[in-house]
Amino acid sequence: MKVKQIRDPNLKPLDPRVAKTKIALIGAGSASLSCAAFLGRLGYQNVDIF
Repeated sequence: MKVKQIRDPNLKPLDPRVAKTKIALIGAGSASLSCAAFLGRLGYQNVDIF
């Protein structure tokens, strides 16, 4: 799929208000776990899986 595994270091850092936005993922299947992992790699800090 050619998706980078980390956030491009050349990008401007996320605004701290955006990085701390609450994100809820419903279900603990493979799609939710993958989504949470990618969001974490992008710099989001408040991802919850229900």
